[in-house]
Amino acid sequence: MKHTPEPWEAYDNSLYWEILSEGHSLVSVFDNRYHPVPVTKESTAANAARIVACVNAMAGIEEPQAFRDSLEKLVSYADKASEMFAEKDAKIKQLYTAAENLWQTLNALQMVVGVHLDQDQRKEIKEVLANNNPSNYSA
Repeated sequence: MKHTPEPWEAYDNSLYWEILSEGHSLVSVFDNRYHPVPVTKESTAANAARIVACVNAMAGIEEPQAFRDSLEKLVSYADKASEMFAEKDAKIKQLYTAAENLWQTLNALQMVVGVHLDQDQRKEIKEVLANNNPSNYSA
């Protein structure tokens, strides 16, 4: 069974609220006078407005619950991906820091022990460090 096509609108007829579809076909009526529990006119207006907003927001979506389920899964996957990227970013920064420390250690060894890297080796190490600096990447 298909529901009445959107868009829907809520109208206050002073005694009750009507929900009408395009072309003013009656979809539903909310009448406070016959409700078993006292309901305020404001809450009836809010309920009618919420029903209309929900129906119109889901226009064209045949199975709203399946849509919501898919959307929740998508949000969950996005959250997991974000966590994974944050972890990877932290590891990259750790590796870069370790590489910088190694570079400083090599420089210190050169002075103390007399181990020397030739210019090409020094240039290559500096380029690797510069090209892999985590601050070069945007989050």
